[in-house]
Amino acid sequence: MALHILLPSCFDFSKPKTWEGCIARFEHFCSIAGLRNTKDATTNKSDTFLYPFSWKVNDVVRSFSLTVSEVGNYTVIKEKFNACFNICRNVIYERVKFNSRVQLSGQPIDDFLISLYSLTS
Repeated sequence: MALHILLPSCFDFSKPKTWEGCIARFEHFCSIAGLRNTKDATTNKSDTFLYPFSWKVNDVVRSFSLTVSEVGNYTVIKEKFNACFNICRNVIYERVKFNSRVQLSGQPIDDFLISLYSLTS
């Protein structure tokens, strides 16, 4: 029985807050697809990671000024993107948003707790 696994959807560069979720989905994909246990795992993961972005990612990768060997190294690519999309947060503002969040009328407790959890990440 063959297992057909689709690549995770592309990262939306206009929504940098979604970067952490995007990279987590890609890591799960690599695990399922067996990219962790291959001989050339870092090169395969790098190519697989960059493929869905197509031309959109070329300018970003060029801005990293990577060597040829670094472009083929998934760990280096991932670290560069992490640094690129690392969002500096205003702690005081984030606390105010969290502390002012109240459960809406008719909102299930599960939805409220999920919204509180999303405010903490």
